[in-house]
Amino acid sequence: MEGREVIKAFVPGACVPWSVSRHRGGKEVALTSFQQKIQAFVSSACKSMETCAMRLQFDFVIPRPKRPKYWYPKRKDLTNLQKAAEDALTGLCFTDDSQVVEIASRKRYPVGDEADGVHIQISVVRQPQRRAKRT
Repeated sequence: MEGREVIKAFVPGACVPWSVSRHRGGKEVALTSFQQKIQAFVSSACKSMETCAMRLQFDFVIPRPKRPKYWYPKRKDLTNLQKAAEDALTGLCFTDDSQVVEIASRKRYPVGDEADGVHIQISVVRQPQRRAKRT
């Protein structure tokens, strides 16, 4: 991330969850259009891959149905949305998803005229400073 501590991006459009059917047998599978869109929006900020610990934040804005039965978005599993977004960032902003040490995710309906999509924040987690030993 070339000295940048935080990257923020909004990727507009439909959020498509991760699916087992697209990831069977450990084969390399083509990215979904949602994942390609995430890469396109974030790639300019992630010029080089970091090799340190990373923190990810996702805020998925899901389209409101005409007659919602619940106050929260029932459709689209949050864990699978998170996996899809994380897979899109792997190899782009960090070399391996094992570098992710903290994730915060939520899904919600849009507020006012807010567009559907995902707000992404990627930050580097620096190693805490050790206290000096007493002498």
